[in-house]
Order: sequence, then C-alpha cells, then structure tokens
Amino acid sequence: MKITKSRLQKIIKEELLKEAHGAGPDPEGRMAKKQLIKVIEYSQALLEMMDDNDQLEAWVQSILTKASSNMSKVYHHLHGEAVLDNRQMTNHHGGVQE
Repeated sequence: MKITKSRLQKIIKEELLKEAHGAGPDPEGRMAKKQLIKVIEYSQALLEMMDDNDQLEAWVQSILTKASSNMSKVYHHLHGEAVLDNRQMTNHHGGVQE
C-alpha cells in the first residue's frame, strides 16, 4: 500500500494532536511521584527542625495547613477513584454491586 505525502502529513498531524491532548504516552504519574518524594524529603527535614513548643509565624502555619489539606484532597480523590475502579471491575466480572 502506497501512502501519499499529503496522507502521511495528515497522519503525523493527527498523532501529534492526540499526544498534545493526552491521548499518547503521558509521564504525569512519574512526575507526581517525583513531587511526592520532594514533599517527603521536605516534611522529614521540617519535622527534624521543629520542636513541639516552637512558635511559628501565622503565614507558616497557614502554608502548612494548606499543604496538609491539599495532600488530603489528592489522597481522597485518588482513593475514591481506585474504589470506583474496583467496583466497576467487580461488576464487569459478575460481582455484586454495593
């Protein structure tokens, strides 16, 4: 089968658009893991720097509260997706839905 130049250009353009819109390989999981490793490293360092009796500035307390809240939101979102995926797989394979 012979492919014309214009057809080949169209195929390449379509593939580039797919990849640009997330249809192709996506390293977001790897990037997220690297970010989580940084969060762990900074958290460990901060834990070692702080004492229970330390007085922190309000902006520092605010940032820590937001960071904790954001991590909680991400965890619960991903955990909820995993639960839904498990239920869908169970239903797909003849399991009983809750």
